[in-house]
Amino acid sequence: MAGGYNTISGTSMASPHIAGTVALCRSSGTCPGTPTQVISKPRSDAAAATPGTYGFREDPNSSPITGRYYGYVARAAGY
Repeated sequence: MAGGYNTISGTSMASPHIAGTVALCRSSGTCPGTPTQVISKPRSDAAAATPGTYGFREDPNSSPITGRYYGYVARAAGY
């Protein structure tokens, strides 16, 4: 390949994003505690986002699809 960019998605892309978000949260001191407590902070922050201002189509804050669950987007910018 001669350079350029590619867009891919899925859990293999979500995992490093979440790991980086948690690392930022931990290093800022915003997410202290046990692993369960640490992951609850980014989850609750994503769930508390104002509908329509952040997220993606079909996430729980916008227009969820009946019978499917995509979860919330993690927002690393807050940490």
